[in-house]
Amino acid sequence: MLTPKELKKYDKEYEKIIADIKAGKKDKAKLRKKMDVLAHAGYPKACLFIRAALLNGVEQAISEQDKAQFQRAANNLLKIAADNGDVDCQYAVAKMYEQGNGFLQNDREAFRYYLLAARNGDRTAQTNVARYYSLGIGVEQNATEYIYWNTQAANNGESIAMNNMGNAYEN
Repeated sequence: MLTPKELKKYDKEYEKIIADIKAGKKDKAKLRKKMDVLAHAGYPKACLFIRAALLNGVEQAISEQDKAQFQRAANNLLKIAADNGDVDCQYAVAKMYEQGNGFLQNDREAFRYYLLAARNGDRTAQTNVARYYSLGIGVEQNATEYIYWNTQAANNGESIAMNNMGNAYEN
């Protein structure tokens, strides 16, 4: 996880690179290399920027092998951003593991990334964590955790969680 000081430093570098791209000032290879450095350091915005470029490459790739390679690289960058605290990426990676879309289906990894997003306040992830605890998917069943995470999601305005809590109290 990047420190606040590192994030601030990378924010400045990222904004400079973006400004240079918009101004057309520097050659693309140098700018790409600078963006790669930020992405491999785990800076989420750079990971997402390069992921978008890679996904664009998927659309333009000639062979299926090239498409698969671009897709794997894009997914790995999404995971780097998730591992460095980007809540939207944490949720996306969880969903990919849950569905086996982009990563091999893995309930434990799906739960792990949903839990990261839930702890960062994502109300849909909180509902999913509750569901995993309720059904024992990728984690041991735990009624206390089910109620806790549904309550968190409901308090954050998640209507599904509110409905779940109402059903739990009826039974």
